Amino acid sequence: MKNKAQGFTLLELLVVIVLLILAISVTSVSIVSGQDGAHMRTSARQILSALRSARTQAITEGLEAGLRLGSQDQGAQISTPENPGVEYQIKHRSYTVIPDDREIILPDALSLYLTPANQPGLVSPGSILFYPDGSSSGGSLALSSPAGRMTIDVDWLTGEVTLDKSPSTAQLASEL
Repeated sequence: MKNKAQGFTLLELLVVIVLLILAISVTSVSIVSGQDGAHMRTSARQILSALRSARTQAITEGLEAGLRLGSQDQGAQISTPENPGVEYQIKHRSYTVIPDDREIILPDALSLYLTPANQPGLVSPGSILFYPDGSSSGGSLALSSPAGRMTIDVDWLTGEVTLDKSPSTAQLASEL
């Protein structure tokens, strides 16, 4: 009788190790992208809430209220569905709630871009204001991350704040 040693060969161990490394890397990538999406959804909810609260405050207290973007990190060339040409915009990493002067800093992976309504000279650049009559300076805020892009629109006439549910953001917006 021959005694056969039972165990694994070096090749079998290497194959198992390679498969484990692949499984861990795929899982970690999906977890990171899921976190980016969660950060984006949470930040979009916070911005929507801050804008709606500012509008309510402007109407009830009879003063201007809104958001002012800050911490201008760097310029970026971006293209939006509304403006298919590439344009230069400032990437913001925080915003301040007016008139409370509370600064909210975005998570690292997120950036905020403002496309103002076509009302030059009525409001300082980089801000959206609501007026006591319910109207606003208007504009569009784009929240961008590696997970995608969400757009929050503010109607200048009515001051209505809505989340754009375009096809590129539908999956992220579905959880709002």
